[in-house]
Amino acid sequence: VSQAGWGKIDVVLRDDSPWARAALDRRRRFVHPAYGPVWLSSPEDLLLAKLEWSEGASELQLRDCTKLVRANPDLDGAYLDRHAAALGVTDLLHRVRADVA
Repeated sequence: VSQAGWGKIDVVLRDDSPWARAALDRRRRFVHPAYGPVWLSSPEDLLLAKLEWSEGASELQLRDCTKLVRANPDLDGAYLDRHAAALGVTDLLHRVRADVA
């Protein structure tokens, strides 16, 4: 539940896979004006995490993914393709890309 002045975060727990290590290396430090420094996933890794988590069953997650792609037109396509294949979400990634086109 959001309250005035509060935001929403997704917490994604990682294992020790090649993608998890790459995602940790690609995270970005952001200094929030009220909360101080926090680490944020790259848009590509957030997209992959949402696709993996949803397994295509959550229309809400897929809509979030489509919005994420629209808001970030310069996503690293090769990175997405490589890790989507390893995660087994290539079809979902294609579906999201088709929804954006």
